[in-house]
Amino acid sequence: MKLSTRQINDFHDDGFLVLKKFAKTALCDAICEKAQEHLDDQIMPFESEQEYLQTSASSLIIRRLRQVYDRDDIFSQWMKHEAILPILTQLLQDTPTLLLAHHNSIMTKHSFMSSATPWHQDIRYWNYENDELVSVWLSLGDEFIDNGLLEFIPGSHKMCFDSKQFDDRSNFRDD
Repeated sequence: MKLSTRQINDFHDDGFLVLKKFAKTALCDAICEKAQEHLDDQIMPFESEQEYLQTSASSLIIRRLRQVYDRDDIFSQWMKHEAILPILTQLLQDTPTLLLAHHNSIMTKHSFMSSATPWHQDIRYWNYENDELVSVWLSLGDEFIDNGLLEFIPGSHKMCFDSKQFDDRSNFRDD
């Protein structure tokens, strides 16, 4: 897929690019089916709501399946999808490297069962000297405010923030 000059410029200005209908429905369905199996069988590693909120609630709610690249071929196939590399190469003007760091995961948050994630920058998860990092996020279903869609603040990747603007978990403070 060849990106337009406008898409490339928008990415550099806004810090993100949305490509609707990028992945085929069959692939998304296969990923969802395998992820559901791992959720049903509670296959580790995963992050629970209890772990995320640091509580001792009695019922287990899985927030995120971790290390998905190694869980099943369907996940690694998506992460190495032949259409992703050319897009990232155009955006970064370099050959990207697949890093299996924090966001090698599937978010499994459910409306009314999962906690909200406060505003933050994903850089808080990464400990790299070079902060020119890009995440690829695939929506596996319909996204709405009520079910925890991913939101962006255009241009925020270019902003500088003082440490006083963050709480102890590196989320933006409400005040």
